[in-house]
Amino acid sequence: MNPILIKKRKRKDIKSLNREIKQFDSTSIGDMAFLLLIFFIVTGSFMVRQGLFLSLPSKSAGSVHVSEDRIIEIIPNENSYTCDDEVLSSEQLAKKLNIKKGLTDDTVVLIRMQARIRYERMIDTLSIVKESGIKKISVKMIEEL
Repeated sequence: MNPILIKKRKRKDIKSLNREIKQFDSTSIGDMAFLLLIFFIVTGSFMVRQGLFLSLPSKSAGSVHVSEDRIIEIIPNENSYTCDDEVLSSEQLAKKLNIKKGLTDDTVVLIRMQARIRYERMIDTLSIVKESGIKKISVKMIEEL
């Protein structure tokens, strides 16, 4: 065989190999991207907001004067709550808050949290207050009683 023909044939083989390598089928990547998009849309709709959402006052808001008959003072203890000098369970506190909220619509709850009490107790207290429907809550850290 002629050596020139062999070189031309090799060049054609190399060119055909390059053409094969340059071809890229993006169908499977497009399918994967579409499936991932659908997956995140579907799973994202199942994510429920959890937690306590409080609307905080603005920086420009001034102080508000509230009459004492509208204030409910709660002190969380290790296993109970102190409200109006009574030691109450969670259920009793919820009932008391519902009764007091029924008396005045503008009830304010003042939670006095002691430093030695676990943080979870404050969250429990906030949950009970929010479930009772009282919207105005104030939290204050106090020294030991």
